[in-house]
Amino acid sequence: MTRRPVSTPVRALAASSYLFPVALFLLAVPAYRQVRLIRIHSLVSVLLGLGVFVVVAVLGHITVFALSLFVGLLLTLAIAGYFGVAGWGAFRAYQGREPPVPILVDLARRIDQRSNRPRSRRS
Repeated sequence: MTRRPVSTPVRALAASSYLFPVALFLLAVPAYRQVRLIRIHSLVSVLLGLGVFVVVAVLGHITVFALSLFVGLLLTLAIAGYFGVAGWGAFRAYQGREPPVPILVDLARRIDQRSNRPRSRRS
């Protein structure tokens, strides 16, 4: 089975989805949400951003002086890791490939399948 090549504007939108507000916008607009590459990369970007937000929020509340240097190092690594994974994901999106983190891709696909599942009509 051969896949059709993805156009450059679609790949550019998928790559720009690694900016958090852009990802939310792309998921909100139905025309962009219909494109699978944009939808998956946007979902992965949102999941990645929320995960880093939770890590930073939890680590940011540790105020014990003895641990502050270690916590600062962990915060720096978490934020640098986020930018590294987001940059790598944007690069792969521009190539028309899947996001780089398989766990987030699986979770994004589950969310995507649940949101696109036809709803039963109840009376």
